[in-house]
Amino acid sequence: MTNPSPRMTTKEAAQFLTEFGFKTAPSTLGKRACLGGGPEFEKWGNLRLYTPEKLIEWAESRLKKCE
Repeated sequence: MTNPSPRMTTKEAAQFLTEFGFKTAPSTLGKRACLGGGPEFEKWGNLRLYTPEKLIEWAESRLKKCE
């Protein structure tokens, strides 16, 4: 069995992204979860759970290259 990625709540995910250099509020992740366009997540009861890999993938996909 492989080690699963740690999962984070919305608040923890926002803090993780902010610490990684992508300033994000928990309310932004909540809104994106409802309207679409946010990072992939899993549900555990009422909680949305995010993995670090999916958060970074989402944040990097939002970057725009300036030349």
